[in-house]
Amino acid sequence: MFDRLKNIKYDINLNGQSREVKNIFKYSYVMQEYKSNPLSTFDHTVSDTETPEKIAYNYYKDSKLSWIILLVNDIKDIYSEWPRTETELVNSIKKTYNPEILPYLNLKRKNAILRKENNELDKDSLQQRSARTVGQLAKVDGDFYIWNGREIQENQNNFLTSWDKLTSDDKIIALDISKKLPVWYMSVDDTHKISNSSYANLDIQKKKQYKLYSVWDNAFDSNEKNRRIKLLRADLINDFLKDWEEASK
Repeated sequence: MFDRLKNIKYDINLNGQSREVKNIFKYSYVMQEYKSNPLSTFDHTVSDTETPEKIAYNYYKDSKLSWIILLVNDIKDIYSEWPRTETELVNSIKKTYNPEILPYLNLKRKNAILRKENNELDKDSLQQRSARTVGQLAKVDGDFYIWNGREIQENQNNFLTSWDKLTSDDKIIALDISKKLPVWYMSVDDTHKISNSSYANLDIQKKKQYKLYSVWDNAFDSNEKNRRIKLLRADLINDFLKDWEEASK
């Protein structure tokens, strides 16, 4: 779509050396003129089966005009910015949060044993291991656990209540992790959010004032946000193409 734009000399790296680049400033002016007018566009929610080409054909009777849809919505990378189907999204989460490729603590046992030589509980157990940061994984006897950070019983030498056992089903364990791995924490009244590290430093009572916003939540919310796009009105397409053609001269 930029083939017809002329080149100009521009110091794109701000190092005092100009290079030839496409003159996108003209295109930006044309696009902004239409986008700044709220009557030029309308809202559209992308369904699982829709691609830019399908939408362009349905509204403009020409699938080759899909580039206009991308321009109107400032979509530069269709692979990351166009909404995925639910199946694609779930498969991506499964691939990214496979526990075997994530860092985890490899511990020998769940319950601590008392070492006779020093009369102390061993530290190579889930019971005696503190992770501090919510989302840390640990593996014990083939089972995975994730640190929830809610109830820390340091004075009792027991951290078991702060570890949640994950599902043993290999097909959905990555989804289980994504639902318990925080992006941030939101206050229960939805007024503000705090980071994972800030949450970890709160006492038990203050932690009750926040709720987890997980990787799973973020993935689906971001995907739903990507579904909401703007479309240029069909009756303005010819005018837009003329303006684009003029800017290309």
